[in-house]
Amino acid sequence: MSKGNPPAEAALWFEGLSKKNRRSLISRISVWEKLAEFIAELDDDEFKPVLICLRRTFGDFSPSEKSDIAENIGEVLGISAEQAAEFVMTDMTEEEQEAIDSLDDFDFGDI
Repeated sequence: MSKGNPPAEAALWFEGLSKKNRRSLISRISVWEKLAEFIAELDDDEFKPVLICLRRTFGDFSPSEKSDIAENIGEVLGISAEQAAEFVMTDMTEEEQEAIDSLDDFDFGDI
């Protein structure tokens, strides 16, 4: 997951990685630091296909796995585990859901 690779392909790589050994992935804070750096460097056009892929990836995680991920993300972002978990576990607003739904017709091109 670096600028040398197309962002959507990097996100697909992460999706594949997440299917191999979730517990190992979740427990490595360095992975979450790199993911946060990767996402922070994306522009809006790069972010859309990455968001779709990450949404699909994390959709398969259990609630307890999502809670563990939230704790890791909280540590990376410097917020409490409770704040991160609250954000991750809160239902999306109608506006957020509409924004996500608008990506359903996104053209992935050659991905």
